Amino acid sequence: MKRFRFKFTAVEKVRQSRQDEALRVLAQAQSMFQEATTFKNRLVQALNDSLLRRENLGREFTSVMAFQLENSFLAGQRVRILQAENFIKKASKNVEKCLRAYLVTRRELKMIEVLREKAFAEFRKEKNKQEQKVTDDIYISRANLNQAGVNADELANEFDDELEEESA
Repeated sequence: MKRFRFKFTAVEKVRQSRQDEALRVLAQAQSMFQEATTFKNRLVQALNDSLLRRENLGREFTSVMAFQLENSFLAGQRVRILQAENFIKKASKNVEKCLRAYLVTRRELKMIEVLREKAFAEFRKEKNKQEQKVTDDIYISRANLNQAGVNADELANEFDDELEEESA
C-alpha cells in the first residue's frame, strides 16, 4: 500500500512559516515594550535623584543658577517621562496587535493540523481495512485448498524447501 501523503502539505508549510514570522514580530514588539518600560524607569530614577539633589542644594550656600538649572532639568525630565509613557502605550497596543495576529496564524495552522490528523486517521482506517481483506482472502484461499484436498501447510513447506535450495 502507498505511504501517507497529506494533500495540504504546502499550505501547512506556508502557515507554519507565517506563524513563525508572527511569533518573531511579537517578540520584537515585546522587546520594544520592555525597552520603553526600562527607559521610563531610568527617567523616573533620574527625576528622583534630581529632586534629592535640589533638596540638598539648600543645605549649603549655592547660587540661584544651580536651583534654576535643577528646576529646568526637572521640568524637562517630567516632559520626557510623559513622552515615554505615551511611547509605552503605543508599544503596548503594538504588542496586543501582534499577539492577535500571532493567535490568528496559530489558529490557522491548528486547522491544518486537525485536517492532517483526520486524513491520517482515514488513511490508517483504509489501510487496516485492506490488511483485513488480504487476511480474509488468505483464510478463504486456505479453506478452499483444504476443501479441494490440498494441504496448504504441505505446499508452504515445499515452497520453503524450494526457496532454500535455490538460495544455496
